[in-house]
Amino acid sequence: MTRGNNNTEIYQDIQTPAKPVLVKNHDKRVPDSKDRQVGHNIRAYRKAQGITQADLGAILGVSFQQIQKYEKGANKVGAGRLHTISQFFNLPIEQLFAGLNEKKELTNPIYEESLSAKAQELLLLIQKTHSIKNRKQLINFLQFFVSLAVPS
Repeated sequence: MTRGNNNTEIYQDIQTPAKPVLVKNHDKRVPDSKDRQVGHNIRAYRKAQGITQADLGAILGVSFQQIQKYEKGANKVGAGRLHTISQFFNLPIEQLFAGLNEKKELTNPIYEESLSAKAQELLLLIQKTHSIKNRKQLINFLQFFVSLAVPS
């Protein structure tokens, strides 16, 4: 130990422990492409059922901002919350992990290969209706359209 200016003590022999070095993509706290895919799947199921981020947040006990972060893959979704989400959407938890084997491109778990081409086309059209501003007119139009359908 030596004395510095103003009677401050300087310890030269004591080494401070080194801070742990985090290796890129090995930090369990940093979301990766798998987390983005899970978030993308959550968003697809939420939107398909017409549920707002605020409503899903209330069910999970988190803010709608947290739901936004989950859906964008900015935050990881914990196992308990994934379980709650799968129960709420009434689907196997594995469905929230759909598309993880795909390369880079996010997939939509709702458009499975088991659906016919016409069913996939219909789902895509329905999903695009979110941009229509007047929801009441859209609902009225769809109800009218369904009334024209001939029962099979």
